[in-house]
Amino acid sequence: ATDVLCDGASGRCLSFTSEFIETTHTHGTGCTLASSIAAFMARGLDVPAAVEEAKRYVSGAIAASAHLALGTGKQGPMNHAWQTAEW
Repeated sequence: ATDVLCDGASGRCLSFTSEFIETTHTHGTGCTLASSIAAFMARGLDVPAAVEEAKRYVSGAIAASAHLALGTGKQGPMNHAWQTAEW
């Protein structure tokens, strides 16, 4: 899966690619990505580095959720605690 960050002022675009994971556990990925970017920026990272770390976090959460039986809807939640929980 690829996400693209473009700087409107310079026109420079960066691609962030990770393995595509076949799962329905993707509910909340956009909100989580945005919140993660903001959190990494609050920790002092610049925008490209924050996006890279946030992409890594969200991709890990999706991967950790792929095998879980979470939720009952069409689009299940992802495992936000994948780095600390042993599910």
